[in-house]
Amino acid sequence: MTTRLLRILALAIALFGMNAAVSPAFAHDELQTTSPANGDLLEIGPANVSVTFGEEVIELGTTIVVLNHDGSDVVAGPVTVSGATVSAPLAADLTPGVYTVEWRVVSKDGHPVTGTFVFGVGSGQAIADELEIAAAVAEAAEAGAGAELPSPGRTDTANTATRQAQSPFLLIVGGLAAAGVLAAGLLLVRRRGDAERNNLRRRGQ
Repeated sequence: MTTRLLRILALAIALFGMNAAVSPAFAHDELQTTSPANGDLLEIGPANVSVTFGEEVIELGTTIVVLNHDGSDVVAGPVTVSGATVSAPLAADLTPGVYTVEWRVVSKDGHPVTGTFVFGVGSGQAIADELEIAAAVAEAAEAGAGAELPSPGRTDTANTATRQAQSPFLLIVGGLAAAGVLAAGLLLVRRRGDAERNNLRRRGQ
C-alpha cells in the first residue's frame, strides 16, 4: 500500500472520530441522488455537479464546494437552486485526480444540512485506489449527510441538550464508519500484496 493511501486511511479514521464527538445527526431533508454518483470514475470532468433531495430546499445559505487534490475549489460559477436540486458549474478541463464535493443546503423547515461525496477524473490504478478509499469514507458517513447543525434561533442550553442526546448514536455511527474505512484499506493492502506476489512468481519462472 502506498504512503499516500495510508495517509488517507489514517485521516479518514481521525475525521470520523471527530465527527462522532461533535456533530449532531438527525436529518430534516433526505438526499436522493448526486451527480456524479459517489465513487464514479469519469474519463473527463463533468460540466457540473448536483445534489437532489426529497423536498424543495431554499436558496439562502446553500453552497457547493468542489476540491481538487491541492485543496483548490474548482467551482466556476454561482450555485443554482431548482426545486429540490442544487447544482454548481465546474471549471473546464479538470486534471486527473479525486475530487471532493462538500455541499450545504437549508431545508424548507429552516435547518441547514451538509454532506460530502467524491468522484474521480482520469484513469490508472493510483487514482482508482485513492477513489475507492475516499468513496468508502463518504458512503460510511452517509448517516451524517443530513446532519442537523446547531440552530442560531435556539438557546445554548437547547443546542447542548440536543448534542448530548445524540452523542451515543454518533459514537456508534462513527465507530462503524471507521471500521468500514479500515476494512476497505485492508482489502486494498491484500489485493496489492497478492498482485506483488504473483508478479514475483512470474519473474522467478
